[in-house]
Amino acid sequence: MITTYLIISHLISDFILQPKGLVQWKMKSMLGTLVHVLIVSLVSIIVLYPYINYYQFWIVILIIGIVHFFTDQAKINIELKSDPSDIPFIADQGIHYLSLIIGGYFLDILKPLKAESWFAAEVYDKFYILIILLIAIYIIYSVKLALINKTRSKILHKIIIFTFVYLVYFGTILL
Repeated sequence: MITTYLIISHLISDFILQPKGLVQWKMKSMLGTLVHVLIVSLVSIIVLYPYINYYQFWIVILIIGIVHFFTDQAKINIELKSDPSDIPFIADQGIHYLSLIIGGYFLDILKPLKAESWFAAEVYDKFYILIILLIAIYIIYSVKLALINKTRSKILHKIIIFTFVYLVYFGTILL
């Protein structure tokens, strides 16, 4: 189940909480990528709060953050220098996906601490709330794509690529 939370935190931070300005900053400076990775890590810490007392949690979050940084930097370098296609994005998400699956594997033995708040108890105890959250993430990001892209064909293309990547993440959660 912890892999589900890693995936949800990734979807929120890599898609919802990455505005166009941050993407542009990442393209110009490694500092932009570092800020993005700090957001990714912070969202992971918030979503995975019931695991915060385990040292293994901190090691996995650190490793996922480092992998995320270098993967994003490599994607940016490839896109800027040679390949503006969708392949770098798909490869980037594939590496993120693998890091989340491997991180989840190492954390799967941990038991969440008792949820102290109503919200945490609801999210961690009820799978249907996670499904609703996942659907909301998909809708919000699809609307975001529609708002930032100029042409219908570009909007449709971006949503199709995002849907492909999203279905891989969503399928893993349902397994």
